[in-house]
Order: sequence, then C-alpha cells, then structure tokens
Amino acid sequence: MRWIQSETNGHYFWTLYDYVRSNYDFEKIEVDLISDHSSDLNQFDHSFIESIIGEIDLYLTRGIDYIQSELRRDPQQFMLNDSLHNDVEKYAAVAPHEFPVSKPHIIFYPDSSFWLMRFSETAFPAINDRGIALFFNKDGDVTDFIILPE
Repeated sequence: MRWIQSETNGHYFWTLYDYVRSNYDFEKIEVDLISDHSSDLNQFDHSFIESIIGEIDLYLTRGIDYIQSELRRDPQQFMLNDSLHNDVEKYAAVAPHEFPVSKPHIIFYPDSSFWLMRFSETAFPAINDRGIALFFNKDGDVTDFIILPE
C-alpha cells in the first residue's frame, strides 16, 4: 500500500494513494491514517488495516445495517419526525447497496482497538452536510455511531 503523508500542527496524516475496490457504487472510498504522536508510519498495524480494506464491503454493509437499525429505533435522531414516517420505512427497508449514504471515509489510528467509518453525505436533509460516523472495534463490530455536529 502506498501512502501520501502530510503534517499540520503536530498532527500527522497519511492518505491511501491506491484505489479501494468495492462492490458498492461509491465514486471512491478514502482511507486515512491519523496520529498525534509520531511521523513514523510503522506505528500503525498494517496487516490489520489491510484486512479491513480487503473486506471493505463487509464493513460497509455492517455500518449501513447499523444505521438502518438506529433509524428504525429512533428516527428523530435523524431529524425525521412522524410526518416523514414513510421515508423512515422506505430507508429502513432498502438493501444496504441502495441506502442513501455516500462518500465513505475510513480512518485508522495507531491504537488498533478501534477505527472509524464516516459517510459525509446522506439523503436526510437535516443532516446531509454533517454526515454520520460509525465506530468499529478491532473485531469489526460497530460499537457506536454519531451524527456529526454542524
């Protein structure tokens, strides 16, 4: 894997140069490494990162399934009220490949105990410009999600 490094105010970033293949219809999937500690790329568990990227469709599906379950559980967190009940039912029932999220971004940290998947665009008008972030543990299970603040 080839990485492009940058640094801003003591924060180190690496962006994956190569294209991540997926069966999902996303224009591209961005992958970044972020560290506040060191400019040494070896602080990351590269075999772990490669295993996640190699199974990216599995994790995209897990993430979207989790968002759908949260949508069914509490549509108001997506700023959908009772008047949009049909939208909730429609989005909660579609196949993961058809769920209205886009621009996935995967972020890894030196501590491999968790990693993040962010969808920066959604079809939910009140949160479209904010995005949704999902937190995965080292076993690949979603542990939490947030709708990003404005």
